[in-house]
Amino acid sequence: MPPETRQTIETLARHSRVLTVRQIAKAFFGTRRDPLDCARRGVRTLVRHKLAVADSLSLGVVAVEGPLCRYRPGDMKPNLAAVSWRNQQRWRAALARQAVCVRATENGLATFGGACRPPRPRELEHDASVGAVYLRLLAEGRADAWRHEDAFPPQAGERPDATYEREGETVTVEVLGRGYTRQKIESVWRAYREGPLELW
Repeated sequence: MPPETRQTIETLARHSRVLTVRQIAKAFFGTRRDPLDCARRGVRTLVRHKLAVADSLSLGVVAVEGPLCRYRPGDMKPNLAAVSWRNQQRWRAALARQAVCVRATENGLATFGGACRPPRPRELEHDASVGAVYLRLLAEGRADAWRHEDAFPPQAGERPDATYEREGETVTVEVLGRGYTRQKIESVWRAYREGPLELW
């Protein structure tokens, strides 16, 4: 299996419930002459070996340039109304379009030691956006010790979308979904404000 294809299935098993083929192409096949075609062939290989499934669906994925808000204990309360407005604007721009969505199968999870459960249909956009954050951090060399929500035990109570390590601290990552109200964002901030927090 080519290293890019292996990295794809490892990511789907351990770090993200779902990725689009375009995300895979940019993240893992970007140095190839035709990244999209190479990504499609890699996905077909995974499907043929029953490690992944791929479905053509209509969804929007936000462009993640960086966190909408970074918070540390001791900081002033962030302007969550402004965060909410910026979140609404970016989701407005994330127009739904046909995308091939790829996820690991049970066989893929067992083979590559992952914990990511299958995405629920209503959560696909959000899950693909969580994947986009992981890929962004990976490209920046900051995905050390990324821990996806599904890696936390269910009895852990409130579980964040993910955590990762930054300068010796565990940072909580929450990706703000389409339709998140200001009140919902406030509740997310209150749930995780005891430690470093990034709202993407």
